[in-house]
Amino acid sequence: MSRKSSTAGSLWGTMLFIGVVIYAISFIFEHQALFLSILGIIVVAFLLNAYTKKQDALRTKQEHQRAEETRLNYLHDKYKNEHIVQLIWERRFWQGQTREQLMDSLGPPAAVDTKTLKTKHREVWKYSPMGVNRYALRITVDDGQVSGWDQKT
Repeated sequence: MSRKSSTAGSLWGTMLFIGVVIYAISFIFEHQALFLSILGIIVVAFLLNAYTKKQDALRTKQEHQRAEETRLNYLHDKYKNEHIVQLIWERRFWQGQTREQLMDSLGPPAAVDTKTLKTKHREVWKYSPMGVNRYALRITVDDGQVSGWDQKT
């Protein structure tokens, strides 16, 4: 293809594009009522969508706050000790913590290994799986109380 035909082709393409734009503008001006009606419907739909999304976000935030308040009230009623409630609320664990407190603090473990020894019952609660039988946190529970842990960073 020669340079002249390539230039002529792009010139015709540009003229066609400009012609379509001019036709669209003249159509809009000739049919202003229709155009403004459609534009109004689009604007109303956009505003309604934005309002709905904002209301959904607000509702979700309020539900989250209610759930937190409910959990905090549950912990206060159950343990009646502000220090323990604060530690559980912060999702912490400590030596001497009971199984039930650990469950309230960290939730159910991903896996549990159980051993019954001569003098005690040992469980290893495993959290945060990192691969096959690899966990970022292992908490040892002897006779229902936390006795130690191994935490990988």
